[in-house]
Amino acid sequence: MWFDSNLTYHQDCFMMNIEEGVIGLPDDGKNGMWGKLPDFLKDYEIIPLPLEDIARGVANSSTLGDGRIFMDSSCTKTMDILEKRGYEPIPINYQNCWKTFHSGLDCSDANIWREND
Repeated sequence: MWFDSNLTYHQDCFMMNIEEGVIGLPDDGKNGMWGKLPDFLKDYEIIPLPLEDIARGVANSSTLGDGRIFMDSSCTKTMDILEKRGYEPIPINYQNCWKTFHSGLDCSDANIWREND
């Protein structure tokens, strides 16, 4: 396991896939790593995500591929960070599902057809 499992239980709730070459990782001073970043991610831009939003499931958001990102409405700090970088967070009230099943939007959605894929 290459990430700190004390932060979450699996990669989908740890690493936010924002777009090709851009990921969000926990802002804990070491990007949530136990060691070095895996080689396949070495050239990616990393956006630090607030730990309180990681705990609310922000890394398990769904991207549409055009800059829009569905995410839990309680993750306001991450929304601000992404908006400043030109992304469009779309808040969804999803904390009941997260608290009950520890499943976020990405783990709960069906396949999404993206026009630019």
